[in-house]
Amino acid sequence: RKGEYAVPNTEVVLCGRRLAHREEEPYGVLLAAGRGGTDLDLHALLACAAAHLDRRLFSGGLEQEDAGAKGLRECWQDIMDGRLTSSGEIQEALSRLHDPVRAFVRVAVVSFEGEKGVPYRYLLTRLREIFPRTCMTVFRRSILILLSQDDRVFRLELDRDPRLTGLLERYNGYMAVSNGTRRLDSLRSIYHLTRRTVVLARALRTDPSQRVFFHEDYSMYCVIDLCVKRYMEAEGNDDPLYLMHPAVIHLTRYDRTHNNNLRDVLFHYLMNDRNLVKTAAAVYMHRNTVINKVNKILDLLKLDLEDPHLRQRLIFSCQMIRYYERVLQQEFRP
Repeated sequence: RKGEYAVPNTEVVLCGRRLAHREEEPYGVLLAAGRGGTDLDLHALLACAAAHLDRRLFSGGLEQEDAGAKGLRECWQDIMDGRLTSSGEIQEALSRLHDPVRAFVRVAVVSFEGEKGVPYRYLLTRLREIFPRTCMTVFRRSILILLSQDDRVFRLELDRDPRLTGLLERYNGYMAVSNGTRRLDSLRSIYHLTRRTVVLARALRTDPSQRVFFHEDYSMYCVIDLCVKRYMEAEGNDDPLYLMHPAVIHLTRYDRTHNNNLRDVLFHYLMNDRNLVKTAAAVYMHRNTVINKVNKILDLLKLDLEDPHLRQRLIFSCQMIRYYERVLQQEFRP
């Protein structure tokens, strides 16, 4: 019958059923039985086994989680709750895990849009293939990974791994990666910054297909995030106008009135160290157009952009407005 295969020169009959989840590579369930030697309905038994495996493999629940994931989750809960605070205590707890961390540790957080129906157990299995001998667990509806190296590495090339980016895209996930640290007593703070990096990066990214974010790329926006929140809390004011350079506010007014983008041109011009070719590429404009806009900016502002302190202040002000508009989703009122 369909779905059965008689093994030649034996009395064995095989029944198979294909399992797949979304666009993942298919899995199979195979039952073997003696030909005519049982009254069992092999196809019903196979369907029951396949349904059970499908629920277990792709379930979002954490029943019977493996010892490594459970150990890290319990250790991390102790860190978050303040039961483990010193580097020595944390080092001792992490050393008891199946895959102890090495000298330099990064916190990576994988979160998902619409968190319902996420097959956490299955994703842990796939992520372990990408990051072997690495501690990971599910914590607060996200996947926590402790990436570590013996030596300091300033940047990991994770965003170039098609297995990782493909998995994140398939399950609508986003991964944020912290800087490395030797200070284990800072892991709690680093974890919170990494979780916040996911939120900031999703709002501020220029490439909508980007799913792997590095804290270092968004660290200034984390500073702005903390600064604006503290300002709002202390002053009871939701408008960070007074934290910005008035020249950037002036350009914002001009752009609103004349339907222009001089503020963005200024931002990319300064970020690219006033290189016209790189600025043109960043704003997708012809170099001559950028030259005209830069000249207009200089004419409007009448500022000496040779001053490095001024350039830093202008960049920070542009970043603050981008944060206000994209993260807080507020219309700037210049």
